[in-house]
Amino acid sequence: MLWDELLDCAGTSAEAQQAALSLVTPLMRYVDYASTHAAQAYVEYQQHVVADADRERRDLLDQLLAGAAPARGPLLAAAQAYGIGPHSPMMAVVAVCVGDTRTGDLTSAEQGYATSASIGVAGPWAGRTLVVVRHGEVVAVPVVRTGMDAEDICAHFEAVQQRLAREGTMLSMGISTVAQGAGELPRAYEEARAALDLVPGGGGVAALPRLSPFDYLALRADDLARQLVDPRVRALLEEDRGRGDTLAATIRAFAEADLNLRLAADRLRVHHNTAHYRLRRIEERTGRNPRRIADLLELLVALAIRDGAGEGGDCR
Repeated sequence: MLWDELLDCAGTSAEAQQAALSLVTPLMRYVDYASTHAAQAYVEYQQHVVADADRERRDLLDQLLAGAAPARGPLLAAAQAYGIGPHSPMMAVVAVCVGDTRTGDLTSAEQGYATSASIGVAGPWAGRTLVVVRHGEVVAVPVVRTGMDAEDICAHFEAVQQRLAREGTMLSMGISTVAQGAGELPRAYEEARAALDLVPGGGGVAALPRLSPFDYLALRADDLARQLVDPRVRALLEEDRGRGDTLAATIRAFAEADLNLRLAADRLRVHHNTAHYRLRRIEERTGRNPRRIADLLELLVALAIRDGAGEGGDCR
């Protein structure tokens, strides 16, 4: 546009055209100078905008984790933008980067911001999700909107974790149960942090809504609990693991069938006599009769501890 205006001002004579040509170099220098400074000013402005937005998100999360929803001012507007109200059902998700990644020279902070950007992408629900990078972790507060349940949230964040893993960013991610309003969010946040202890060393997702109390207690078992398992039971289950887990499957099926052996055999797609033989073999090797509730419960606990220890507590 500047060049066109220059030509219009110069006129059509040969001398004028020559004079216009002499201004090409200073004109290009001016354009380069002006565009460089304009671009720098734009970048600085964008950095201020991002910093202000990031500060607002952190302030909002800090207030929510104190157990109170904002009642007025900019934080109230920010909370409403994320669909967060005083009594909104919410969940807490805590993610941390683990292990080696294929992200080149990115710092942990940069990985955190990249992760937060990926998590912040809209899921199966309409609207934005509050996501904040703080203290070496990424914290998300998804709202359980109308027509959704906790499983929808878990499935979405599991998909995010798997996608990021394929791209080279390995995360450990803990997901809480549902908090009924801002007053319960501190409890949900502590749940999500505790769930991280259930994730295997290589990363994964521990979603508490997917666990029964029995599963949770088994996954939280420490070395002492493992030592309390009868060595005969431990030896049989380890041996069975290497042979396809047929006895473990029989124990689970028998329990799920409410001690109805025929029903368990049908679900296992084996003959009734085969299922009967397996139970007798378990009793002979361990001294525990699966038909007795106490003995069956002990076998189930030992099995859950074995699987939790062997798989690193992966709760996906």
